[in-house]
Amino acid sequence: MKIEDYRKRLRYGIAFYRRLVRKYALVVSPRRAAHIISKSKRLTIIVGSALPDLKLPRVDLVEFISNIASLKRAIVVASLVSEKILRDKIPQVIGMNLIEFVFNLCELGRFKEVRKSDLIVTICHREDILKQITSAIRHYMPELTILNIDRYYCENATYSFPTVELGVWDRALTVLWQTLSSKSVKS
Repeated sequence: MKIEDYRKRLRYGIAFYRRLVRKYALVVSPRRAAHIISKSKRLTIIVGSALPDLKLPRVDLVEFISNIASLKRAIVVASLVSEKILRDKIPQVIGMNLIEFVFNLCELGRFKEVRKSDLIVTICHREDILKQITSAIRHYMPELTILNIDRYYCENATYSFPTVELGVWDRALTVLWQTLSSKSVKS
């Protein structure tokens, strides 16, 4: 075998291997994210522990999450810190440690209503926790679509917002909600 053939096989083999092992998230705009959310039949929202610390000038995050949950009849899973804040607006919120939730979801097969969902939306997470959660869900349930609307890019999700500053993220969430509410009025 010639050296060039060997290099070609090696190069194509590694490219194919990377495609199987590592699938990066597609960066989406707020309008595209609203389209993805509006097309979902069963939605689950996973809210992280950064919710109490984030204060945005245009968007009240608790109101934003409760509006999406009521609009799409979504299941809301929140960390214990965020669950206390969300309990007033969303009485059916599931509150637990998110790593424990993912373990119960993936390993033990609990939360059948979440396992039946076709879209998981993640918001208000620390960057390291977000990567762990999406990686585990991606590994155990590869058919599930994960949309990250947090301000950090998450390569383990199917779709993700890019890493942006707070002001840009605030505007993106505003556009997402306006687009989503206008789509729900039309349909």
